[in-house]
Amino acid sequence: MNREAILRELKETQEHNLSCYSRNYLNEKPKDGYEKEWQEAKEKLQIVIRMLDELPHRVYDRENDTTDTLRVFYGSVDGYATSMTHTQDSHRYITKIDFGVDDGDNGHSGDIRYLFEIDHQLGIDWFISGRYDIERHTRYDEGKGDMVKITVDNINVIRKIEWVEKDE
Repeated sequence: MNREAILRELKETQEHNLSCYSRNYLNEKPKDGYEKEWQEAKEKLQIVIRMLDELPHRVYDRENDTTDTLRVFYGSVDGYATSMTHTQDSHRYITKIDFGVDDGDNGHSGDIRYLFEIDHQLGIDWFISGRYDIERHTRYDEGKGDMVKITVDNINVIRKIEWVEKDE
């Protein structure tokens, strides 16, 4: 028995519980009188899924004929460091991302923190361009959260960033 097997068993249990407390097969609404149990099962299932996502998994890259280990984290970007290029080109680039992991307790308090490198082009597209700040403020105005899902490779470089919807 290992961590992944236990988490998969917990996931099945929470899926079963959610199904038992749901009014329909889509698990969209709770049965009358079971609203609290339905909400708890739904939240526990989301946490277990996140824990499973955070386990390292191996991905084969056909283009480069390599196998890479990827991990997924949910949380918020709390800051980043920039640097200048060492050439005559005066453009900045991102060197480090300060990432606070969602602890599952009323949003993300950043109790668990990581410092990651970031793919050069991803840093330009998300941070140097201002996209992250603009979209974060827009999402806030629309009542959406500022949580992101990042995919990190085996050398702690962020390879992918996605916004997370509240019910994910």
